[in-house]
Amino acid sequence: MSILPLLLLTLAPAGAKVVVNATEKADVRSPMPPGWDEVDGLHPRYVVFGELHGTREAPAFVAQVVCALAARGKRVLLAVEHPATEDEALRKAWNLPERRFANALFRTAWTFSNDGRDSRAMFDMIVRLQRLKTRGAAISITSFNGMRDEAQEARWAHLPSQGPHEAAQAENIRIAEARGTYDLVIVLAGNFHASRLALDRGAGRLDTMANHLARSGLTISLNMRSSGGTAWNCSTKPDVHYEVGRPLPPDALECADFPYRDRPDLHRPRYIHIGALPGEKVTPDFDGFFWLGETSGSAPKKKQ
Repeated sequence: MSILPLLLLTLAPAGAKVVVNATEKADVRSPMPPGWDEVDGLHPRYVVFGELHGTREAPAFVAQVVCALAARGKRVLLAVEHPATEDEALRKAWNLPERRFANALFRTAWTFSNDGRDSRAMFDMIVRLQRLKTRGAAISITSFNGMRDEAQEARWAHLPSQGPHEAAQAENIRIAEARGTYDLVIVLAGNFHASRLALDRGAGRLDTMANHLARSGLTISLNMRSSGGTAWNCSTKPDVHYEVGRPLPPDALECADFPYRDRPDLHRPRYIHIGALPGEKVTPDFDGFFWLGETSGSAPKKKQ
């Protein structure tokens, strides 16, 4: 799966564990995806879901996991790849009544990109989980993408290439985690950031966000796998010429619901597995995968 050019995603501390009552469980009827017990048995501190941005299915899958954890009384921090500069605004909005949250969410730089991270599916996932939180579930949220301030930018400036961005992502998640007490941190990010493979780039080693997180606690990275379909994302137009290290021209990108291919259909429902897909070899990139079947693109959510 090709990596597109990267374009430069808490609640107040959660208190004691809350077991969602029977009425509230109406919003968490979806069972935990098969295979989660493999993850849970490893007792991770972080579970990172590496997605191809812009599908309906990946955010829905993560929402299902978080809902099921909440139904079990778990305290969960969800980290989304939205701007870290908007984290405080997002956390304040998270505490609003349900009826006011959707409009407030648009004021947290929702339309900052057009590559799937601000998709309708992402919006629906966050709104659904905030609704559950207002009904008693111990779910918190944080946005972790990019530099939160100049001090953070200076702290990681010595790292090569994409290194500062990856380090800042992980640090932002740890900062949010330190605000509360959680049983698990669930991260939804592009699969480049979720990969555990360290790369040699330019002047030195490039560690991804997931590698940085792993230094703070056991981290399980799961790669999105599917039988293909479509995904809303952005790619460089074929006739555009640009210099590496310089900003892309304003009209260099085309954002649309693009088709993509992954592997033949497994003909089974969505699930999680630690290890490789049938017929593939285990690699150091990911600890396992989450299977979505055929995907469909989710365009950006625009304010009505």
